[in-house]
Amino acid sequence: MKKSNFLNGAIIATAGIIICKIIGLVYVIPFYAMIGVTGGALYSYAYSIYAIFLNLSTSGIPVAMSKLVSEYNALEQYNTKERAFKIGSSIIIGLGLISFIALMIFAPTIANILKGGVEGGNSVESIASVIRVVSTALLVVPLFSVTKGYLQGHKMMTPSSIANVLEQLVRVIVLLLGSFIVVKVMNSSIELAVKISVFAATVGAAFGYLFLKIVINKNKGFEEGHTHLESFNAAKMIVDLALNKLIPNHLSQYLLISLIRISEDTEYINKLKTLLNNKKNKTQQNYYNKKSNRKGGGK
Repeated sequence: MKKSNFLNGAIIATAGIIICKIIGLVYVIPFYAMIGVTGGALYSYAYSIYAIFLNLSTSGIPVAMSKLVSEYNALEQYNTKERAFKIGSSIIIGLGLISFIALMIFAPTIANILKGGVEGGNSVESIASVIRVVSTALLVVPLFSVTKGYLQGHKMMTPSSIANVLEQLVRVIVLLLGSFIVVKVMNSSIELAVKISVFAATVGAAFGYLFLKIVINKNKGFEEGHTHLESFNAAKMIVDLALNKLIPNHLSQYLLISLIRISEDTEYINKLKTLLNNKKNKTQQNYYNKKSNRKGGGK
């Protein structure tokens, strides 16, 4: 079964990559025909810098997140897994924000370096302006990437692949439609068309991220915090115990597990886990003792 799941995931991931590549190739000819050589150069300036800062802001965190989630799931440490995801998301959001601010501030300097004193073509102001627009993607794409890593750690390859295709599809639609409206309908500047084209990366990533969040919310399983409490009083009691970090008088495994799942306090969770392990060991010991007594009585 595991081999089958792995193979299916690999096939879906490969298909997603191929579809994204095809979409990426299809738009190139009509897009560059609309924006021309000057617009193409401006687009390349922005994306070359964006790619560098995107690598700096992600720094292998999505891959690390996938491995951590997979490991903690195998160990059934679900609270730790969720905390790791929150920490990883916070770090990657912070790095993306820093990269965004850096590009916004130093865009003119970077534009000067890229232009390199060459006369004609795109102005430094145009290059800086487009760099600032594409920098908005650094606020979304890193979070999108780490969320994909989170799902891949759960062996959920299909949503990640669909999200990649969705992100690429939305990006290309915004890019082509926006450029067409600006250049052909409004008869406006090539610079504006390129700005819309690079901003398409932000829009595409936002759609992909929203899709993944919907998937995560719909797939929160029992092991990730659902307690199946049918009684309001039972639910209220468990919440009160967890909030006040109290140990219940009746140490049932079900009650202890429910408290572990809803608590965020590490020290309290460790106490509950110790009690739960003792309870399990005692239950196993009683079972084996009874079994031994039956065998002894039968002799």
